[in-house]
Amino acid sequence: MVVHLSIVECSDYSKYRGMVEVGTVTRLATFEKIGPVLESNASKMRNRGAIEATGEWIFFKDHDCTVDVEILKKVLKNHSDYDVIGGIYKINYEGSYFSKIYNKIQRKWLLKGIVNRQKNLPLTRHLLGGAVAVKRSVFEESGGFSEIIGWGGEETDFIRRLSLSGKKIGISYRLKVYHSNKGLSFFGFLKRAWVQNFNLTYFRIQDDQILHHNINYLKANYTDLIGLLVFFATGQVAQVIGKICRQYGRSRAF
Repeated sequence: MVVHLSIVECSDYSKYRGMVEVGTVTRLATFEKIGPVLESNASKMRNRGAIEATGEWIFFKDHDCTVDVEILKKVLKNHSDYDVIGGIYKINYEGSYFSKIYNKIQRKWLLKGIVNRQKNLPLTRHLLGGAVAVKRSVFEESGGFSEIIGWGGEETDFIRRLSLSGKKIGISYRLKVYHSNKGLSFFGFLKRAWVQNFNLTYFRIQDDQILHHNINYLKANYTDLIGLLVFFATGQVAQVIGKICRQYGRSRAF
């Protein structure tokens, strides 16, 4: 049975114990759900799930994300001329302080990636790995997510490669994904800042050729400033260490 949409759900990689689990494949009339897929990192889970996909589109989501499938199908149907379409995370006002700060950083990062606010759907170069739909033919042509990067920059690398190959990439504000990230701790917050920025420099994930909007991350209310400064200070240190490790050929420091 041919379906229009395949939804690949990643599991929590911290539960990985050496055995790959693809999970169940549930096929309905208009879409199929694959997973949760369990592997050692996010890229491997997405790639393993995509192997099982039969839909024209593959939508990647994380285990802690919820999407309205009907809205997703409408967005993909109305913008079938695109190769990649991403969504945004809903703001979670019930989470911890660090959950809220990280959510705001992600939203501003998405805005920074917009390169053309055209009428139908803004063209972008930044999308979230837990809320992105890719045409299966495009995904297979690209070779999928880099399993060497694994997590923390893998979606940036993926979208960058597709943009350089001339694919049409857009972001839909209608496609809102609920991200249950309210339990993010201080150390989890620091880990995200460290890994994402370390990988950007260690794996040379750069998109300097792309013109971005001038987004000021620190333009926020004073209660957010401490969290923002901690995140970006950690990120700057991680980038310096990433450059040093790359220069001297050392393995990743995490």
